[in-house]
Amino acid sequence: MPRYTARVSVKMTWNEKDRLESEASDLGFLSGKGQPNLSEYIRWTLKYGQKPIDRSYYFDALKHNANLLRLGGLFNQYMFHLNRELRIMNDKGIVDNNKRLCREIENQIKDFTEMRAMIKDTHKVLHQILVQESC
Repeated sequence: MPRYTARVSVKMTWNEKDRLESEASDLGFLSGKGQPNLSEYIRWTLKYGQKPIDRSYYFDALKHNANLLRLGGLFNQYMFHLNRELRIMNDKGIVDNNKRLCREIENQIKDFTEMRAMIKDTHKVLHQILVQESC
């Protein structure tokens, strides 16, 4: 971590300082002694132009990100098996029962393709948030 030597002084009321310290400690910006680290908190806020998310939400977001990756893998496996079953049915010739089943499988494939796209979009957004918040 670079050594910060430049200093900026800001005048504020005691209530404002207490509020900033409270926000910093609530969001996990603590020094080694457990005291709120206002410098790190304010630098982060100035760098990204917004307040960071609560650290407890950050760790929940990490878990959700990992679960989304697993879910995407499961969707890919499921889609592979659906497509394989559809090919097998088409190869054996289509009878009346198979026509209905093929239509259902094609509808499932369409639905799961849409869900997979939504999962990918959600994963991208969540990943961007996690990268930003991990700084």
